Amino acid sequence: MKTKQFQIIAKQLIPLLPGKFVLSKKFILKDPVRHIMQGFTFTASAFSKESFYFYVFSQPLYVPRKHLVLSIGERLAPCSYPHSWSFQADLTPTIVKDMLESIRLRGLIFLSKTDEPGKIATLSRRPEYDNLNIAETEAYSLVMCNDFSSAIIVLDRICDKGRSGGRPLFDWEIDAVSRCNLIRESLGRNPADALAILKQWERETALHLGILPFAEEFSEEQK
Repeated sequence: MKTKQFQIIAKQLIPLLPGKFVLSKKFILKDPVRHIMQGFTFTASAFSKESFYFYVFSQPLYVPRKHLVLSIGERLAPCSYPHSWSFQADLTPTIVKDMLESIRLRGLIFLSKTDEPGKIATLSRRPEYDNLNIAETEAYSLVMCNDFSSAIIVLDRICDKGRSGGRPLFDWEIDAVSRCNLIRESLGRNPADALAILKQWERETALHLGILPFAEEFSEEQK
């Protein structure tokens, strides 16, 4: 399925959703965006041109990224048929109905559990999320909550990984450790410095994702 076909579905789906959601390219975004970009999106399936997967996601903007990351997200399966969804123009009302049911059963619950930095930090501690990307997310989320002592513990663990002398780190791991070192050093000087860096990263991530007009913190810049 292509973005234009997803937008056909999204435009019918959005008025049925509780709260305020907006369409931005291939995202159905919860509006306004406050520190965490939340919503729904799709990825095309390799099995057919019509098939697609539907996801609910929460992406903290204060973690520098140049694209959507589904690490904190879930695939929403169709309620009336297995695996992927399939776009058929003449069946759009049925697809919208099924997607709405899936959103109500699982999607909205997921969004409510991941709509604040503190909730993201708590979720990040679950065993299934044990990786460097999520550890970095946990650390910055704790800083956003002003829980600086807990953030330092996580940051030190990550920074130690960069000095451990184990296997060579991949480039993306080196970048993550470097960012964590920067935040750790900033916390040591003045927590306000660390928070200022995270705010700047929020803006940059929102810009890369093309959602700057929806980011409440920076929306005035677009007027």
